[in-house]
Amino acid sequence: MDDGYTYDRIEDYLEDRLSKEAKAKFEAQLAVDDALRKELTFYRHLQLATQRLEQEEDFRKTIQGVDQTLDENAFFKASAVSIDKNKGKSDRKLWIPLSVAAGLLVLLWLGGRYWGQSYYSNAVLAENFEPFEIVSTDRGDGIKTENQLQKGIDAFEAKSYADAIEWFSSTSEADAFYVQSQYYLAHTYLAQQKYDAAIEQFQKVADTKSTLYKDRAEWYQLQAMLLSESAQETLNEQLDKILSNPNHGYLEKAQALKQQVNSIWRQF
Repeated sequence: MDDGYTYDRIEDYLEDRLSKEAKAKFEAQLAVDDALRKELTFYRHLQLATQRLEQEEDFRKTIQGVDQTLDENAFFKASAVSIDKNKGKSDRKLWIPLSVAAGLLVLLWLGGRYWGQSYYSNAVLAENFEPFEIVSTDRGDGIKTENQLQKGIDAFEAKSYADAIEWFSSTSEADAFYVQSQYYLAHTYLAQQKYDAAIEQFQKVADTKSTLYKDRAEWYQLQAMLLSESAQETLNEQLDKILSNPNHGYLEKAQALKQQVNSIWRQF
């Protein structure tokens, strides 16, 4: 595919300008094209960096505006000497501090917005999740068990996500590695940036009540929810579900994430 076409299509995808059919076609290509996924990830980071630079520029302009306001106030104050001391005296005294206060409020709002986007946005919070641990089927003698799970793991580590999905999905429910395969399948969707599919798959793992994977699935489901535009309303609900279990393996991490999600900085 032509690079110019690819870049335009990535930009349209990120800005949600594609039709339903074009979006489905683009996501189908993402599933099998590792280079395209890398380009998409690069553009996501570039987009975030550009937003931060714009916020910094707004921040600098606001500071300059406040400085100018203060200089103008000093000018008006000095000019007021030539005006009758009894005429409009109370109005001038009121106008100067109000204009300064308004400038400071704007400065505070833009500063809070910049801080919130830089440290409390969904993308930043999702990036803070530690990478999940891959447990191979190595028997301890350096020989890996040849099964669908291991073949899926090999494909995942090679970033051949379409093959990984095929292997993980083909694991039988009667297989001893079934839940583990389904858990890795969810992470594969997450790596493909198919966040809604990942959310659904993590829920299937959590529903198995596996003592080893239930808590993990619920925790990483939150990461997918942070990145999915359609799951924002259920994010706090999922957090509260984890927090309601005092024995949850990710309780402390969920408590910290709850504070970040509800931070005042996210309100700007």
